[in-house]
Amino acid sequence: MSVICRLAALPLLLGCAVAQNGAIDLLVGETLFVGGTRVSTSWLQERARVDQPAAGDLERRDMLVMGVMHSLRRGTDATLLLPVVRVQGAVADGMTTLVGDDVEVGDLSLTLRQRVHHQTWQRGAWATSLLGGLQLPTGDDNARVNGVLMPPGLQAGSGSVDPHVAVASTLEFDRLRFDGSAFWSMPGEGSQDYQQGDLVSVALTAGYRVLMNQYPGPTLSLKTGLRWRSQDRARLGGVVVEESGGDILSLQLIASYHPAPQWDIVATLELPMTEDLHNPRIETDYRLLVGVGWRF
Repeated sequence: MSVICRLAALPLLLGCAVAQNGAIDLLVGETLFVGGTRVSTSWLQERARVDQPAAGDLERRDMLVMGVMHSLRRGTDATLLLPVVRVQGAVADGMTTLVGDDVEVGDLSLTLRQRVHHQTWQRGAWATSLLGGLQLPTGDDNARVNGVLMPPGLQAGSGSVDPHVAVASTLEFDRLRFDGSAFWSMPGEGSQDYQQGDLVSVALTAGYRVLMNQYPGPTLSLKTGLRWRSQDRARLGGVVVEESGGDILSLQLIASYHPAPQWDIVATLELPMTEDLHNPRIETDYRLLVGVGWRF
């Protein structure tokens, strides 16, 4: 199999440089407060291991995501996310080894969120929202090593317009909180005639506010849950890449700290529990997100 086809299998594990992976409180049921704005920055680190006799290389992607979320009206907000991506990869193919280590601006993402259900009661609330948007081909998709164009799996940009839709719901009872979301991305054909497979992600989490002081005192919540991701096989030049796509079920461990009402500090560790990948040589290590947001 060619090096390009091998690298085409990596986006499932490394998140396709999708900016939504670095968002703070985007896939939740409640929208931002009326007239409010949140600026945020998140650091996302993803690791996968390729089990090959000749290389056994560690594949990695680091992504710094800068975001702006703004409330357009009650129950409606918009989010812009721009990632800066560093990708490192080395895959051996016989006598040939390609090594990529590049830092570039990734694809810009725009998401609109509309709250469709909102109910409150004493010490509790339930909100559900619908989301939709586009990921635009603003990122660099022409990275080269020694003059050689790197495969699409090692590019910061996709070269394609990728729509996405989602639904998210949040239920709160006093100190308890439950979140559920379903996300669907439908990538188009991008650079090098490469098209990622459709990606579906479903997440369920339960949390408990272990520290809750009277306003404006600090609060701390701990959450745990499951995330299932499934990606169809990719296409390269219209031909299905057999060793791409698959399913991953992961455990999520989340800490959310608010030292003051306007500050959001979030850390998420995602560990794979089961994998059913079409490329048996690839194994996920982990995904780590640390983000800070400021609301005003």
